[in-house]
Amino acid sequence: MYLKSLKIQLEHKELFHAAEIFPCEEYGTSVFFSQKIEEIEMAKSVCSLCGLSDRCFESAVDRRESAGVWGGHLFEDGYILSSKRKRGRPRKDEVLEKPIKLAEFYA
Repeated sequence: MYLKSLKIQLEHKELFHAAEIFPCEEYGTSVFFSQKIEEIEMAKSVCSLCGLSDRCFESAVDRRESAGVWGGHLFEDGYILSSKRKRGRPRKDEVLEKPIKLAEFYA
């Protein structure tokens, strides 16, 4: 549903040409909204093939998406994460990158 609405938005703004196909259309939406690290990384790599990934990301920020991979970036609970952490307690020596709160884009 989200991918269709994005496609309509892009068509309206004349950023999408009818002959083009989004790389994400070849995969189900479950890959872009998965909780599995492998599928999230695959979704990000699919986004890297798309020429509209920057616009997709900007559109997701404007819509304040709460979850999913948009334009090669992982959105989760109002944050933009560089990667998803494995389940369980993190290692003591593991240093995680600080997530970006979506609200910081509007500050």
